[in-house]
Amino acid sequence: MLTPVAFAGGSLLHFDTYDSVQPLFVMLLIAGPMWLLLTILASRAPEIRWGYSWLVSWYWLCAGISLLLDGPTQVTPGSLIDAEKFYTQLYLQFTPTSLDDLRKVLEGPLAILVWNYFYEWTVNMGGTHLPHIGVSINIFNMAATGVISAFMAIILYGYDRRRLFILFALFTGCGLFILFATLHVRDSFICLIIAALAALWCAFLVRKDLFSMLLIIAATPLFTFALHYLRYDLNSVPIAFAGVGLAALVAAKDVRRGGERLWINTLLVLGLTAVGFAAATVGADLAQRFERGTGAYVAMAGSGAQADSLGMALVVNQPFLLRLIIGPIYVLFMPIPLWGSSLESGATYALAKAIGAVFFYFLVSRLAVTAFVLVSYPQARRASVLFLFGVFLIFLMAIGATSIESRHIGPFVPLAIVASLAFCDSAALDSKRANYLKMIFLVMIIAHFMWMILKFP
Repeated sequence: MLTPVAFAGGSLLHFDTYDSVQPLFVMLLIAGPMWLLLTILASRAPEIRWGYSWLVSWYWLCAGISLLLDGPTQVTPGSLIDAEKFYTQLYLQFTPTSLDDLRKVLEGPLAILVWNYFYEWTVNMGGTHLPHIGVSINIFNMAATGVISAFMAIILYGYDRRRLFILFALFTGCGLFILFATLHVRDSFICLIIAALAALWCAFLVRKDLFSMLLIIAATPLFTFALHYLRYDLNSVPIAFAGVGLAALVAAKDVRRGGERLWINTLLVLGLTAVGFAAATVGADLAQRFERGTGAYVAMAGSGAQADSLGMALVVNQPFLLRLIIGPIYVLFMPIPLWGSSLESGATYALAKAIGAVFFYFLVSRLAVTAFVLVSYPQARRASVLFLFGVFLIFLMAIGATSIESRHIGPFVPLAIVASLAFCDSAALDSKRANYLKMIFLVMIIAHFMWMILKFP
């Protein structure tokens, strides 16, 4: 019942803004083929088709609300706001001869080319060049990411309706996903690609068969290429996935069981050698990127915040090792207060960041239970869960030590959501999860009171 209501609400808001039914038809044409495909392929798991339909409708409604808050994305040359920047680049229609040429003048050229294809497609069908087209692609990307995450959960835990319901509920409440779906930003593409690669790794870590490994080998160059032209700093993600995946096999002792085939151990040695070679080859480049990123965001924080602001005092101005510890906490739970986000990037951005902070209260409480079980009960360790948890933790620490921007952890949140579903069949763990959540809320309430005391002495 909620799905058609949400979709109808989003359609009315789009019609009110654009005074046209074009947004409705474009959204249906983009989302429809996937719905038909899931009807055929997931007939035994109707929750997945429902989840996809719900996410499309929910994000469509959120996009309509965004139009009420900020209006359509504007063409603003020279803007530092990503949504305006990318739409301006599309509107001005750069036509370089290659992706490399495009990357010299634009960020995320692959996303721009994909968006541009659908803009031209809409115009050729008699439509007009309006920003809802790019937003519709982002909505599809985030709904498809939810579907991939659902299949990931089925691979890891089997078909469990309760788990799938929790997964789609978390996708609904994640402020970062709302942000990616409703604004003209490239993060939805990154989110989709990282979730797809993680799903392939999970399939291999569960099945440990040659076919799953061959899929990873075939997909990794393709995904590396895509990430390179979406956000340059992320083209090393597949290398990190390989390292964490192989480490997870060792930690779960999956490669030392007598029943495993010799080729798995051989692949482990070859894989570790390849990771070591890759690290030696690109390690210096990664270190330079890390230093550039840290310096750029420190300068940005210093120019955009007061010298005595909470972020500057607690994170940015701290030594690297301390920032490595405090930064991840800041990334997850800021802004404090929830209404403290700057409106410079728009009301949608500020509201989504606030919703995202509350979302992490719930996700962190679930991840805390997963971590508790993995540490306390070695027999419960599964390579797939260790992999998902490890990837999220590593990139959370990296982002906390550099950009301290919660939006950058967004593409890895689907992995954390699936990892948080690992131990959902115990009343004792449900109670522990509830206790962790109460503790987080208590700490956040105290933090808000402290902010008010400091702000209004």
